[in-house]
Amino acid sequence: MENQLQRRADLIPNLVRVTQAYTEHEKKNGSLFQQSRQAYLQADTPEKKRRLWNK
Repeated sequence: MENQLQRRADLIPNLVRVTQAYTEHEKKNGSLFQQSRQAYLQADTPEKKRRLWNK
């Protein structure tokens, strides 16, 4: 029983690292999404919108 608890405790730092990496990934994706959306909304011609949509 104690061995199982120690193994679980040893996994916690790895879980924290994975969670932090995923959070950073989500921040980058959110920022990229916002920039892409803003560029699309600011495009003033259908051609520009089409090019942005197909990126």
